[in-house]
Amino acid sequence: MRRSQRGIALVLVMVGLLALVAMAGLAIDTGRIMTNKARLQSTVDAAALAAAKVLGQTGSQDQAYEAARLIFVANRARFPDLASVNLGRGDVTFSRELYPFTAGTPDPRFVRVRVGAMPFAATLTSVLGIAELRTGASAVAGPSPSLDNPGGEICDLAPIFICGDTAAGQAGNWGYAEGQVVGLKLDSNNSAVGPGNFQLLRLPGDEGGADIRRNLAGASPACTAINDTLPLNTEPGNKAGPTAQGLNTRFDVYQGAGQRLSRTDYPPDVVTTPRDLQLSLQCANDVCQVVQGGQRTPILNSSQLSSNFSTYTNRLRSNLVDNSYGVINRRVIAVPVGQCPAGPGRTEVTVSGFACFFLLQQVEQSDATIIGEFVRGCGSRGNPGGEVPNPNPGTATGPYVIQLYDDDASSDS
Repeated sequence: MRRSQRGIALVLVMVGLLALVAMAGLAIDTGRIMTNKARLQSTVDAAALAAAKVLGQTGSQDQAYEAARLIFVANRARFPDLASVNLGRGDVTFSRELYPFTAGTPDPRFVRVRVGAMPFAATLTSVLGIAELRTGASAVAGPSPSLDNPGGEICDLAPIFICGDTAAGQAGNWGYAEGQVVGLKLDSNNSAVGPGNFQLLRLPGDEGGADIRRNLAGASPACTAINDTLPLNTEPGNKAGPTAQGLNTRFDVYQGAGQRLSRTDYPPDVVTTPRDLQLSLQCANDVCQVVQGGQRTPILNSSQLSSNFSTYTNRLRSNLVDNSYGVINRRVIAVPVGQCPAGPGRTEVTVSGFACFFLLQQVEQSDATIIGEFVRGCGSRGNPGGEVPNPNPGTATGPYVIQLYDDDASSDS
């Protein structure tokens, strides 16, 4: 009997070891699947964002695909398991509408990047006869919604209201010329908005100067639903102290005893110099012109200045930053635009759209004048839509960002 049972223990041990190896393999390879899925998802996310940005700038699907492919390859190189994956032309599709995403529609605005099944070798689960594992990912990107899209959002909304030409055909620039230097907030009661107004706005939930200070500093890192911002009311009074203390954080200047905003909560731009171009406003009969250094010749275009949005972007390309802890494009703000005059004191204004302005200099607390350069085709809060206006007809007007959306064909996007 003993002789006939010899070797059974060895069989049982081998079966047990096989089960343990299989369980370990399932644990290890399940972890690898999740890790590689996350890596693949971040790679297609980056590719979709790159393609959507180029599509918005050029309108070319071929250039958008090439941008997606290059970004995909650059990110793929970081992960050995992704080395065998290529992004073919058919993996990048374009649609005019987001939901439903319909590939091949004319004048597309949205991009989908999809990798159906990325293979990689199994490890210990190979003892179960599983030689290869697969995972996939999908991402959709495109312009953020805006004023002409109910339920849309606007980013980094400044509590400022400027007058604009709201006639048909002016949407997107509201009568302003690219590079035009504009007084966004006046230091005297000469505003075309109406008596008692200095072109400040009371955003939803605001109660006074402290909120003006925080909003000019960029209080909310998130975008604001447009339905929650329209219509808006003006905020009468100059609010010189809060205006300077809030906006100047973008220039790495933090002021105000007891009310000082922190660099951690409100970081500056990466480029903060020069801080003073000696620009001021000369106003007469509700018409204000920007002058420099006390001269009488008006500054009509930023090309007349030694520092402007063009020199700013050139410094970014050359990595000539003033501080490494700042945030790109903090000096670009989204400003509500509407028709003037609105009325005296606190009065309701109708916002027709949004315009982007590059802040040219810090604010002096003695007058609280804000002066900016009109920038076309831009986004805000560090997410430029591109220096070239979006050429696609019917796209959202005003500032926009390129962002990711949930893919209706994928639960993981």
